[in-house]
Amino acid sequence: AGTYSVPVVLDPNNGSVGPYSVEVSAEECLSTSVVDLASTVWLVYPNPTEGAIQLVSTSNGAVRIELFDAAGRMVHQENAKLSGVSPYQLLLSKPLTSGVYTVRLIDANGSTAQQVQVR
Repeated sequence: AGTYSVPVVLDPNNGSVGPYSVEVSAEECLSTSVVDLASTVWLVYPNPTEGAIQLVSTSNGAVRIELFDAAGRMVHQENAKLSGVSPYQLLLSKPLTSGVYTVRLIDANGSTAQQVQVR
């Protein structure tokens, strides 16, 4: 129970930028767990996409972006400089085929990944 900051980078419903606060209360909890998130909060969009992949991140500075297909093959990689919540579009050299891809973002704090579906 308590008040927590929720690191919402971009609310897709209205375009507003977080963070938001949420009050949580509980009675007779059976168990709790804490998920340790990387310090960089980011969002891949649109998801699903027709092929263009953008991301927005709280990270400021140099990052490496890697894109893997469903078989785990790296199909794209690039270095980028992110600036706060400004959108960044991946510079894909060729169109992606339909399927599920994993986007991995690597910065000085470590790495984290999200999936995106290409139609």
